[in-house]
Amino acid sequence: MHLLKRIYVNSEYDHRGWEVTIREQRRQLRIILKQSPSLQQYFTAVLDQAWEDALMAVREDYPSFQFPDLWEFSLSVDVLLSEKFCLEFC
Repeated sequence: MHLLKRIYVNSEYDHRGWEVTIREQRRQLRIILKQSPSLQQYFTAVLDQAWEDALMAVREDYPSFQFPDLWEFSLSVDVLLSEKFCLEFC
């Protein structure tokens, strides 16, 4: 949810807190996937559900902002956990 807010909500005051959370969750996810690589096959399905849940929450919390109905970025776990992606959006 913080990644969604960080990308689409223009709130400089909140960005730092969201970025800290995003980086920590990405770090934890990399550790989990390294320990259990077989979980990568479920990533897209989990991401789809996480997107729907996060979208519902942010639309309720930030009604004046526009959020896309669909995830507009790569669904690749490698891309989403890459440093390049994080530098651009985190």
